[in-house]
Amino acid sequence: MAKLEIEIGDDGAIGTLPEELQKFLDKKIGKAYSEAHEKALKTLREKPDPVEVERAKTLEVEVSKLKEAEAIREKRYEDAQAEAKKRHDAELADKATALDAKEAEVRRRTTRIEELARKEIRTVALANGARRESLDELELILGSAIGLDDALQVFVKSTEDAGKGRLDKDGKAVTIEGFVAQYLTDHPHHKAPASGRGGGAQGGRSLSGTTLTGVEADKAAALDEVAKAPTVANVARAFAQVGKRSA
Repeated sequence: MAKLEIEIGDDGAIGTLPEELQKFLDKKIGKAYSEAHEKALKTLREKPDPVEVERAKTLEVEVSKLKEAEAIREKRYEDAQAEAKKRHDAELADKATALDAKEAEVRRRTTRIEELARKEIRTVALANGARRESLDELELILGSAIGLDDALQVFVKSTEDAGKGRLDKDGKAVTIEGFVAQYLTDHPHHKAPASGRGGGAQGGRSLSGTTLTGVEADKAAALDEVAKAPTVANVARAFAQVGKRSA
């Protein structure tokens, strides 16, 4: 049986091993890594776990490195290059997957924040006397003026620069509450009629101060709506009410 000599330095470091011994050890180590890798993959198939996923990836990289080193020693340079490329491609794929997951999470958060902002517009509008019939329109109009900064914080866009927040006359940031309230003040036709005006059940009051009931109250309410918002729908309802006779 042939004897092999191994050089060991004063610091305990082992020098270059004889080629036959190196091949033997590489095969043993490679086999151990491969078996561990297969076991990790089997565990993942049965019960996926983030820790085991990372462990399997690490083992796969180690097995690939061993295959590359073995191919280089045996002068199979194309095989060695293929192993290196496989690891590189796998690393790029992992980075792309992580980036896609991060972008998906940002989109999910952005969508959720935008939904909450639109709900806040509706809530604030109602609190400031908006007509329920106007809520969808207000959400559409005012929602387009709401933006998100890099920190996903909601702000009212500036009319001059949509990337910046709108400021009031005192130089302070305009809040959603203030923005919605001011819009309703500037566009009063989106506000609900004041209590006591119109309504057939409780009666309404005419310009002369006489209390109206029934059809007459409905007529007054319809005309009041036209005065506030002369839309086609309101005018049509008013004509329909005017054409009715009192009981």
